[in-house]
Amino acid sequence: MAPSSRRNRHYVGFSAFDHETLGRRRWFPAWTTAGVPFRPHGTTMEPPRRKITLFAAITLLAAACGGGSSSTSSPLDAVLEPIPPEPPIDTARAEEGARLYAQYCAACHGPDLEGDPDWKVPNADGSYPPPPHDSSGHTWHHPVPQLVELVLRGPRAPGSTMPRFDGTLDEAEVAAIIEYFRSTWGPEERAFNWRVTYEYTRSQGS
Repeated sequence: MAPSSRRNRHYVGFSAFDHETLGRRRWFPAWTTAGVPFRPHGTTMEPPRRKITLFAAITLLAAACGGGSSSTSSPLDAVLEPIPPEPPIDTARAEEGARLYAQYCAACHGPDLEGDPDWKVPNADGSYPPPPHDSSGHTWHHPVPQLVELVLRGPRAPGSTMPRFDGTLDEAEVAAIIEYFRSTWGPEERAFNWRVTYEYTRSQGS
């Protein structure tokens, strides 16, 4: 979907919040249905400084998943402060992301997002194989703006061999790929990712 105007060129799809409410001038264009603000390139991404840390949230989610609940709502909702509703999957954007993934990502991360079966085991040179992007991996643990920055600029983690794609893909295209990932995750993974994305953007001064 093309931006609606030059003035609003940083919007893709519709926004759940207007920029006046969150006090931002530049929006992250890729969290397609929620209008999550994004830090401009070159600024420092700091971890969220919320009362409930990411580690605590992951621990809570892991404990809840082990309980065998059949509820489709996130177990985090019962213990963490309320946030706006999770955006629905943008089907058209997810389909675009699937095409882009097949073209640029599947050769390393697998046609079905499965990654290398030994992705947790380092190679002889200390590098790590490509991880999965489905629910079995950790992609959903990370805020969407950080995922987009990682794809565009390349990961900074030691041992990563992933190239940067800022000369090949733009932010909206990377966002479509992430929307494709999101369409394959289970409801709890999607809810968790939405929460950490929302909390992250708030921690960045929104």
